[in-house]
Amino acid sequence: MDDPLSQFEPGRAVLLEVETERVEVERTHDTGDRGRVSTDRTVAVRVSTDEGLGVATVADPEEVDTAVERALASAEMGTSEPVEYPDSVDPARVSSCDPSAVDEDELWDLLEAVVNEVPDDVTVTSVSVTGVRRRVIFRTPSDQAEREESSVTVSLDVIGEFSGFAWDTSVGPRDIDPELLAREAAEMASEAPKERVSGGELAVAFHPRAFSELLTYVLIPALSGLEVLKGTSGFDREDIGRKVGPESLRVVNDPTLDRRPGSYAFDDEGSTPKRMELISDGILRSFYTDLYSSRRLGMESTGSGLGIRRPEPSPANVIVQGDASEEEVLEDADFIVYRTLGAHTASKVSGRFSVTALWAETVEGRAVPVSVRGNLYSSLRDALISEETERTGVVEAPYALLRCRVG
Repeated sequence: MDDPLSQFEPGRAVLLEVETERVEVERTHDTGDRGRVSTDRTVAVRVSTDEGLGVATVADPEEVDTAVERALASAEMGTSEPVEYPDSVDPARVSSCDPSAVDEDELWDLLEAVVNEVPDDVTVTSVSVTGVRRRVIFRTPSDQAEREESSVTVSLDVIGEFSGFAWDTSVGPRDIDPELLAREAAEMASEAPKERVSGGELAVAFHPRAFSELLTYVLIPALSGLEVLKGTSGFDREDIGRKVGPESLRVVNDPTLDRRPGSYAFDDEGSTPKRMELISDGILRSFYTDLYSSRRLGMESTGSGLGIRRPEPSPANVIVQGDASEEEVLEDADFIVYRTLGAHTASKVSGRFSVTALWAETVEGRAVPVSVRGNLYSSLRDALISEETERTGVVEAPYALLRCRVG
């Protein structure tokens, strides 16, 4: 079969073939052990013409010619702006795949290791381990590149005097710390909340786990070039160069870190990923972008376009830190929040959030769940941010002291 892309000029068409293998193992208190293995393949063809961008997908590589025809017909409709793709791919040198991520025996061993670390006075209600390995072939009319990536995600739920949970994502099963996950879930569950918070405007210290949830739903998506273009971000292009946080604040997006679940050799548009300081010295420096948003913003793509059909700017490994110590942040706090519920309701446009402090403490002890409200953008300007960070999944977050309304 002739190469179906040979009829197109460089920059006008790409083909993305994605093979995904997924292994899931779980144990629940009521149903016991279960395991599932699945594989799938998707071939996506994108064709960029003067009229627009067309996309079509098929499951069978033998049907690529049909996908090309459908993509051309879609492009003629002109519903998406055309994109000029790189003629060749220059992959970054990054290790982001562990074959044992889809070794069912390894995943069961990891599940057992997590369960064995849970203390006897706490009951495991469910624990699941999911491993994914993905192989991506990217073709242009004149070049081809291939990458592999993997991830293992563990989710643990327990119950003691209170309920507790913990999760993490890494490249392979040996990157997960079973003792850390079990300890965190057990500590959360071991003591029933008793202290009631009087409320008011307080200095609230967010543990990295809690702060990462606010970052994930507010600050990180607001730094997407596409969100800026759509007006669904708290920033616009004129904000580059403006102070948005304390002088020590630094936010880095880095897809090139070895053995990190957010790393990749090239993005789904064939662009080379770049380590970017989005915020440094408290000043907004850049956004993470794909080909479309970078062109509209007058920037170079940061190689952040991910997605099989129509890629969009996606964060990789995000590192947020300041220069204070953990002790400095905690000693000035009226209230310490370890885990929150409801961060997904926060607004990346206004920065407002209202979450439930599910696991929190005062100087008197464990506090009953209480609402914590604030504005991340305004409070971040005078926040105390730690140099120490903890990683959960793709976000490496600090301890942060913010002024918030509690109760």
